[in-house]
This record gives sequence, C-alpha cells and structure tokens, in this order.
Amino acid sequence: MLCRELPERYVDERGREDYTASVTIAIHLLDYELQTLLGYIRLTKERDAAVLASFEDDKSLNHRQRSIIARALREPTAEFRIRHHRTNHRVAYATARADLLELVDKGYLDCERRSRAFIFVPSPSLRKASR
Repeated sequence: MLCRELPERYVDERGREDYTASVTIAIHLLDYELQTLLGYIRLTKERDAAVLASFEDDKSLNHRQRSIIARALREPTAEFRIRHHRTNHRVAYATARADLLELVDKGYLDCERRSRAFIFVPSPSLRKASR
C-alpha cells in the first residue's frame, strides 16, 4: 500500500507508514482476551477447590481414593489400574482393588474390562459434579 493511500493518522511526519494505532488496538484486544482467560482459569480453580473440599468432608473416602478423585477431576480422560494404584501407594492388591471398586460403587468411577485387566475411568457423574 502506498503512503498516499493511507489516512494521515497512519503516516508519520516523514511520510512513513505508522502502525501504532493498529498495534495498540491489537494489544488491547489481546489484553482483554488474556484477562477473560485468566478469569476463567481462576473460576475453574475455585470450582475445583470447592469440589475437592466436598470430597475432603466425605469421611468414607481414604487419602488414596481422594488422590484418585483429584486426578480424575484434573484429567477427565485418565485411566486407573489396580497395579499402578497398588505400586503408587504401596498397598496390597486387595486394598488397591477395594479402593477402586468402592469408587465405582459410589459412582465416581466406571469400570471397564480390557482383555484380562480392569480399567477404571472417571464417570460422567463425577465430571458433572465438577462443573
């Protein structure tokens, strides 16, 4: 674009194109979008903290189960396996299995069977509770 075609406010005193106004608008729009995103993140964190606090009050859950729920809320596509839970928390197979099956009974997790392994995934009701 030639300098002659630009409105005067976009041409500096030496006749060069000046994009200050365009850049300023772009920066303001970007700042607005970032503030909107930060507000959404803040709201999501507060909501997640409230949901986790409600699980903290549930005396029927042990600390291992609370850690599973916290991860399930952070990662809706997470998969939990008895073997990993057993190794991670250094508990017996029966304890790990009981922890996960109890969360299934409470409706926090769903259980799938793949080959010979049980795979536990966050249930849709848990996702709804976190919203």
